[in-house]
Formats: sequence, structure tokens, C-alpha cells
Amino acid sequence: MRLMQVLVVVTCLYSGNCVKVVSLQTDVWAAPRVDVFLRGRLQGQRRRGNQQDSPTPPVTDALTVCYRFRNSAFSQEETHLSYAIPGVPNYLLASGDFIPNDILRNKSDPHRLRLTHSQPHPHPHPQPQPHPQPNPNPQPQPQPIPTATATATATCTPTPTASATATSHTSASTDRFGPQFRILLNNTRVEGLDEYVTGMQLGVWTHYCLLVTPGMVHLYVDGTFQVKASHTMPLEELDLTGVLVLGQEQDELGGGFVVGEMFLGSLAQMDIWSSALSDDDVRQLAKCGAELHGDVFSLDLDLEEMENSNVEVTSVELGDLCSELDIKTVIHSVSLNFQEAIEFCGKTGALLLAPSSCAAASLFYNQSLEFADFCQDSFWVGVTDAAQEGVWRAAGSGALATTCFTLDPNGAEAENCVSIRLENGAWDDRSCQQPPRCFACEAVTDVRAGQPRPLVLRGLCFKTPERRFFEVLGYINDRPFFHGYYGLNIYATEDDWWELLDTRTNRTLARGYPPWDIGYPVGRMAWTTTTKFCNFRKNEEIELSLTVCNASEIACSDGSCDTACRSRRSLACRGSPQHINVSVSFLRFLSIEDTKYSITVEFMLDTAWRDGRLNFNNLRRDADDNKASVTEQERLWRPSIKFTNVLDGNVRVLERGLRVAKTGTSIPRGFNEVGGDTVYEGWSGVLIDSQHVSGTFDCTFHLYQYPFDSQRCSVKMRFGRDLGNQLVVEDGDAEVQYLGAAILPSHRLHNFTIKRVDGQQGITLAVFFNLERRPRVLVIKLFIPSLMLVSVGYVTLYIPRKLLQARLIVSLTTKLVLYTLFNQASSTLPITAYIKLIDIWFFFCICTLLSIILVHVLVEHLPEEAGQGGKVVQIPPSAAAVRIVNAVGGAEGGKKDNLNFSLRTHRAGIWCLTADRALKIMRYCIVPIATTIFLAFYWIAIMDN
Repeated sequence: MRLMQVLVVVTCLYSGNCVKVVSLQTDVWAAPRVDVFLRGRLQGQRRRGNQQDSPTPPVTDALTVCYRFRNSAFSQEETHLSYAIPGVPNYLLASGDFIPNDILRNKSDPHRLRLTHSQPHPHPHPQPQPHPQPNPNPQPQPQPIPTATATATATCTPTPTASATATSHTSASTDRFGPQFRILLNNTRVEGLDEYVTGMQLGVWTHYCLLVTPGMVHLYVDGTFQVKASHTMPLEELDLTGVLVLGQEQDELGGGFVVGEMFLGSLAQMDIWSSALSDDDVRQLAKCGAELHGDVFSLDLDLEEMENSNVEVTSVELGDLCSELDIKTVIHSVSLNFQEAIEFCGKTGALLLAPSSCAAASLFYNQSLEFADFCQDSFWVGVTDAAQEGVWRAAGSGALATTCFTLDPNGAEAENCVSIRLENGAWDDRSCQQPPRCFACEAVTDVRAGQPRPLVLRGLCFKTPERRFFEVLGYINDRPFFHGYYGLNIYATEDDWWELLDTRTNRTLARGYPPWDIGYPVGRMAWTTTTKFCNFRKNEEIELSLTVCNASEIACSDGSCDTACRSRRSLACRGSPQHINVSVSFLRFLSIEDTKYSITVEFMLDTAWRDGRLNFNNLRRDADDNKASVTEQERLWRPSIKFTNVLDGNVRVLERGLRVAKTGTSIPRGFNEVGGDTVYEGWSGVLIDSQHVSGTFDCTFHLYQYPFDSQRCSVKMRFGRDLGNQLVVEDGDAEVQYLGAAILPSHRLHNFTIKRVDGQQGITLAVFFNLERRPRVLVIKLFIPSLMLVSVGYVTLYIPRKLLQARLIVSLTTKLVLYTLFNQASSTLPITAYIKLIDIWFFFCICTLLSIILVHVLVEHLPEEAGQGGKVVQIPPSAAAVRIVNAVGGAEGGKKDNLNFSLRTHRAGIWCLTADRALKIMRYCIVPIATTIFLAFYWIAIMDN
């Protein structure tokens, strides 16, 4: 490899047509870093040719930024170029994100230039990686960079716009962030650029040119004009003496780099002009017809003056950046016949390798020698003359193929395929069936050779479709691995298991063993999680699907895509999402536990659908007579079902079966048909997957009105998570019924409904029902006993006053019994932060008994009769010395003493509080009135719901 790089450098130096390529974090197995970048300060000078002369004037009438990029992976916010300027607010342009109707703004400063080609704005997978703290000791700058208090960023998230200050700095950045291209000038979005929708590919060189002229913005992609829009940015404010960073986004002037806001790939031909290039110049740059250098900045000329932080720099010939086809070839060390090899390559979004020239065939031969220990004497070559003898065509595309036979083919029609020998690289025509051979697949990544079909991983918590994309790349343990666009890799271990690795956190997420003889994880496959991520627990078995099928195709379990539908006669292939019907029949409720917020139920779940790919033999009228065997059930597709609100995984499928309900007529039997079976098309029968399920589900009980409460509980089930939007349940396609007793010992069941609820993936249906508590038993067990205890306490007010001991003992005993009853009732309910009505009831009863006890004590310190002369009634002690006053007259000689506060009686026999009167007030007024008011408000609160 090192020798090849040296040869390339020598060749391009000899030709004098070299360009520099900078590689920023191209290792697909490494986590993104913030210390990989190129940084330098623009000198604000114009150059003529390759020479620099007069300084750049402070104003300019146009600006052109052109560069070529190639992604090795995608980051959350992808930044190619970031440009910041200290001083005046010279905001120039910015570009946005994938989210429709979203206006992009800077995080903290509106003054910046940012050129952005966007990818969707998804959340990191599987969990957000924490942003590292900025380096407290930044590396030295090419020139001193003044400190700025306000920051400018290349973010694509809407945040409030910051106002300009004297110490703010201007920032410009070039990002990929979603399939829509957006530009902001002077912190104002340029309307009209949303018309251009970008592609999304790895390993492909793409050329961008952005021309900003007074009032207009023009975007060119690969030399072709794409879209233009108007702007109001005054270009005379543009200053070209700021800090330029390649590969990272500046959140601060010259620094503030953050993980997730960077570029992962290679850059070349980065140039900035202080004028507008002509259409012909842009076209020549894109097609590698000319090498023009920017008068403000040129990567090829100014690279040596920039600070290089862990960036690899190579030199290549200019023409290599514009090759017609960019081919990725992957050799598979498994033996298949010719047709099986074609089908397998198709399952990975590739074609069976058909070398475009004999030189390419020789290169493939040299690569295949590395797999001589795993393969037999030859490899398949993807050319065949099966359609027309002697006319060799590429097996994948059908185009005429280049052949490199040493001797003329001699197998006639018996040998329509080609192999290449491992011993000498010679081509031979062979039988397409035997023996099986190893092969190579080629992925054409140039859209001019066909639209690529990336592998799509379904079944995980991806927020956007692009994060599910994978490609076949490289080798690990002599097997190709599957590289995810956003940092996930699937690779084979030494023991032939496959692991799903998140390279950004260096965590293995899941492991699985392929069920297919070929030993690849393509298609549907069971995986076991090795850590907690998404909504999965550790060691949970999940089903993932890795296929190239799009939304209009049905993904088969082996990874193939079914578009033919095998429909007959006038039935057209629909290629549409699968419609299913769902019926839920609740059989019985086993338990309802308030303290655990759970319910345990048994129900029958019937899922029905049609499958036009099938044929049925000898269907009977009754669906129960058309049951599929266990072997047949394993071969058929059935929608996956997961109960999302099950408690602690406590759910069991007691019984499961598949039957077919006949809905149509049979196919007319052919006159010469030997078999006696009556055949029905797939559309003439409905497959019904019946499951008898028992499980415990959570239900949030609202117990404020206990025991007069009514709860709304649900059982939620998600269908077809691995199919995404390929599964459809219409509003009228789901039904629910309850077959058990509506009256349970403690509850009454009613109002069963089923409806669709929002879910991340697949379809989530929820069955809702009301649990209305039957309060009669609790009224007898709680309310009536507590009311009787309060009545006993109330009766003590009628006991003669002289029997104080009897009154107190009865009252205190009643209060203790009531408190015990309250504790017993509380133990059957969960602890809540809010106060329940049952708590208020017992609190009132306890307070009533307490007030009665206090009255019994108080009356012992009140006079027996009113108007008793000279008697002093002493009520609570007082620390003050008071004067003793009799009922008849004045003070006794003005004598003072440290006595208690005295209640003065009235000499004229006016009313005063006595013991008997206090008891009567308590018996006939306070207790009855307070109880009546409380009961009125209490029952109003109960009936309010």
C-alpha cells in the first residue's frame, strides 16, 4: 500500500498535474475526535497565478467558494469549512438543515459565513455521546487570534439570534446537514434554495461551487447549475482576514470544537475567490479540465502555511478525482453457483463483478489470491452468454462486457458462465451450476451508472431513515463487514458470530448467529443485546432486518425483495404496504393490584392479512379446518408483535396457531392437469394468526376518589417494528370485545375501545377499558365502622359530667381503634404524593374525636352555674400577676398576687360559659353542624367525577 502511494505521487509529480487531498478522520473504526483539523488565518491578499501581490481591499463585489469532498461517514452536524472574522459583524452566508419549515440560526452569534450541504438532523445513535470540554490549553495559532466573548457556530438547530457587540466575531462554515441545501445571509434565510435536494453517498467525490454576487446566490454541483436565490447581504462589509478551519466547526474564534460537529472524509481543491467565476470556469473545475487557484485561499498553495492537526495529506492526479465510475469491489469467500452469486450480490445492493477491462480483471485476480486458502481453484466473473451464444454480457446490467479469454470459449451452450483461474488468472467458460465458486460483488457508487441501493437496518430506534444505511466495506477476520453511515459497524468475529458495534462509543450493542448456510447477517436475523440501548434491556432477544428493500417492496426473511407478488390473471402487483386486521378478545381478568399499579389479563389476539405470494390447496369452508402445521408456520411471514406496557416482561403466549379463512373461489383447473388439488390464490384466503396471551400490564391508577374511583387502563401492542412504514392498520381494521363477566368482585368493567397511538416505528395499537371500583364492600368495611366509632365518641358527650374517667376512656379507646382502622385501609393502597378522599375522611373522623376529648377536659375547668358571687374561675395559667375581682364590687384593697388569669362573672346574672352549657353547644351545634357541612362537601367531591 505504501509503495502504491509512492507510485501515485511520483506519477502525478511527473505529469505536473497533482492536487492535494486532505483526509480528516477517514478511519471507519475510530471514534470522532476534535483534534483533527487544518487551521490558518487568511492574509487578505490577492494573488496572480501562484504569486501574491497587493493586499485585498476591505470590500469585495462577489465571492466564490469551490471545493471537492468525499465522505467516509456522516456526523450529526457535518462541517467542511468554518470561517470566523474578528471585529465588525460581517455575516455573509449560511446553510441549513433537513427539517422542513425550520429557520436555522447561530447558537450565539449571528455574524458568520457558513456553507452547508445538509444531512438530516437525527439524534446520535444509540445514545447521545457527551461533548468533550474545550481544550483549556489550545494549540498555538498561525497568528495571534484575539479573544472574542460572543461565539459563532455552524449549528443547524434553531436558537435565538444574538445581537452584535464590539467584541463579537464573524463565522463561516460549510456543512452537510440533510438532503435540502439552505443558505443564510446576514442571518436571514435565503428563500428558494430549498428546491435542491442532495444525494447521500459514501466514497464518492462531489464538487460544490457557491457564487455570491450582489443580491443573488448561485449553487453549482459537479459543474451543473442547480438553483439560485436572492439575498440582501451588503457584500462591501465582507472581510477576508479571519480564521479558516477545515474539518471542524468553530464555536469560538479559532476553536471551541465539539464532537458531532465535524467532517469525516476527504477534501480537495478548496479555493476561495474574491470574484465570481464564470460558468465555464466552474464546469472546468468540476470536470477536472483545469486547475484554478483561488486568489484569497487555495488548499494546494496555502496548505504548508496552515496548522496541521492529525490530518493526512496525499497527492493524486487531478483526473483521478473525476473518474467515470467509482467502483467498490468486495470479495466473498463463500462458494455459490452463478445464479446464487448474482442473487447474493443483489441482496447487498451490488452486482456480480464484471471487470470493465483486462487491466481491471488483472487487478481482481491479484486481490483474489489473498483468499486462495478459502476458495477453490477459481472465481466467478459476472459475464454470461446465456441469452445469446457467443455474445457476452454483464450478468447484472445486461450491457456488453469486456472479455479476456486466453483461448476461445469452447463449451458452447453447456458452458454459459465464466470463471477466472487462481493459478494464472486465465478466463474459462464454465457451467453455471457446478461446482460452486467464490465471487466478488461490485457496488457502483456513481449515480451515472445506476442508483445505488444501500443496505437498510430495520428494528432499532433510528430517528431518520438515513441513520439506518449500511454499505459492504473492507474485511475483518477474512469476512467483509457492513459499515454504517453514522458510526455503526456489523462484523464477523473469529467464532463466526456477528456483532453490532457502535464505533463512536466503542460499545458492542448486540450479537447474533446467521441462520443461513452462507453465514451472512443479510435478511431477518435474531440478535441478543449485550448492553442496554434504545428501548431494549441487556440480554434481550430482538429481531433485526438488513436488506436493500425500499418502502414499496416486501423484505423476505433471506434478504431478497419481493416485487412480483406472484399474482395471477388481472391482479396487478401492488407493491404497497401490507394491510392487517387486528381483533382482541379479552377472556378474563386474573388480578387487579392497586399497590403495584398493574392488571393481569388473558386475551385472544387475532391478526389477519392477505398474502398474494401464496397459494392454498383444498381450502374448507370453516377456517378452523384450515390450520397450518408447525413446519408451514415457520415458513410463512407473520407480523412481529411486542407488548410495550408489559410489567417486568411478564407476558406469555400460552398457545399460538395459524389458520386460513376462505374468502374467494378456486383457480379453474387445467384440462391436462394431473393433480387433483383445488388451488386458491393468495388473495382468496385470509391468514389468521391467533395467540392466547397471558400477561401483567402496568396501569396508572388515580386514587384521589378511592374507593369511588374509575380507572382507564390499556394494553398496548406494537406490530411490525422491523417493517417501518410497510405495515398499515386502518381505523376500521381493529376491533375489541370482552367475553368475561363484566362484574368482578371489586370492579366493574366497561367501555372497551381500541385505537392507534403514535409510535416511533411500526404500528402501536392500544386497547383501553374502564375499571370502575365497586364501593359497597369498602363502604361497609371502612366508612360505616368509622362512622360508628365517631358516633360512640359523640355519645360520650351525654355521659354525666361527674364521670370524667368513663368519658375519657371511651373517647380515647374509640380514637385508637379508628386510627388502627385507618392504617389498615392505607396498607392496601400505594403511597401517593397527593391526598386521597379516604385520607380526608379518616382525618375528619380523628379530628372530631380529638375535639370531643378536648371538650371533656375543658368542662372540668368551667363553673357549674352562672352568677356564683366571688368565685373565680381559673382557666389556663398565666405568668402575669393579676388583680382578683369579685362578682359584687371592686378590688380587694388593691392587692396583687401571682395567680392565674381569672374569668370574670357578671354581677347582673348575665350569660357566661358553664360546663353544662359547653357540653350542650358541643352536642347540639358544633358536632352536628361540622359533620353536616363536611359530608355535603365530601359527597360533592365524590360525585364531581
